[in-house]
Amino acid sequence: PKESFHELLPLVFYYLKCSLPLEYLSNMISLSYRGAFTPHSLFHLIFQLSDPVLKGFCIEHYSFSNPVPFIYSQLPNTGSKDLKTTVCKELWYSLDDFKGLVSFGIGRASWNPVGKSYLLDLIFETDFVKGSPQNSPFHYNSIDIQLTKNLFGEMNNLSGKECTKWAYIDCHGESDSNYIQVICQYLDIALVHVTHRDFVNNRELVNKDIEK
Repeated sequence: PKESFHELLPLVFYYLKCSLPLEYLSNMISLSYRGAFTPHSLFHLIFQLSDPVLKGFCIEHYSFSNPVPFIYSQLPNTGSKDLKTTVCKELWYSLDDFKGLVSFGIGRASWNPVGKSYLLDLIFETDFVKGSPQNSPFHYNSIDIQLTKNLFGEMNNLSGKECTKWAYIDCHGESDSNYIQVICQYLDIALVHVTHRDFVNNRELVNKDIEK
């Protein structure tokens, strides 16, 4: 029922404020509503239903330990089946304060699972695989972002140097190339994934996509 879901909102925001994982809540809601809520889809829903102040609250308390939607499909209006793509302005305007890395695939590496998110998690200790599962209805063609306070935190803290804040951006599926091009202009590193088949057989197409 709608009323019981509203009763859960204070608990959801408590979890967000404490940067706690949303697995327990998403599992509980899935059982109650016989749906397939994931932590990512739960955050996505709460985020879209929030006003600008609450969106800022969600980002501040959750995005430093979990991936959150950066460019995503909006919930459709009542009676509409169309999903409109939107950008999280609150995160976009904060990119100037971060060093940034964007990861995306071209050709077959964009629509085939090749381990792009897994590689990010392995190298940078992010949580894209766990936090944005492929069975989420908001996953395909979306772009997620996870913020971290610094890349080498222990070393910086021991040396007394100011921590470098990093923004890691993970592009899923055939994300809009126009968005990716704009994102690359603002970030420091682009991690481009190409399958061996495309690299060998479609070298000109690969070079053309990279030059964009």
